[in-house]
Amino acid sequence: MWLRDETCGDIVKDVWNWGGDICSKIAHTSINLSAWSRNKFGDFIKEMKDCRGTMESLMGESQTEEIIAKIRALNDRMDELERREEAYWRQQSRQDWLKNGEKITTFFHTKSSQRKSRNHIKLVRDAAGNVFCDEEQISEVFVQHFDDLFSSRGQCEMEEVIEKVDSAIS
Repeated sequence: MWLRDETCGDIVKDVWNWGGDICSKIAHTSINLSAWSRNKFGDFIKEMKDCRGTMESLMGESQTEEIIAKIRALNDRMDELERREEAYWRQQSRQDWLKNGEKITTFFHTKSSQRKSRNHIKLVRDAAGNVFCDEEQISEVFVQHFDDLFSSRGQCEMEEVIEKVDSAIS
């Protein structure tokens, strides 16, 4: 918002050309820019409210050329104020991100680390009841379990299986 106005740069140049150490220059720049902003931009939200009120009262009057010109001027002013408001909120969200963004990143990193530790398998018990804590042994127990689960153990007699199944086709 400030950078769209040429006088902002002049204020900063004036303060920095003034003598003094860096800390006093920063302090004076802050004071001068705050005062300049108050005088230059004022309270744009209050001004928007005033513009709307004036426009509504003008809409209620008979539409002469003078009234229409005033309404157009107020519309232009409202457009400028809305651009300022949008720029203001964009700056506020950016400042909030710069201030709190690192906290948010740290928060998600912490949550991810907690989840990783919670999902870690610390020990496994095999079918015989033996406990394994070593990562390599845990891996072997899982491989053995799924090998046993998905491999066949010998051939069963097909005739016995067929006898157990009811015949539906004659």
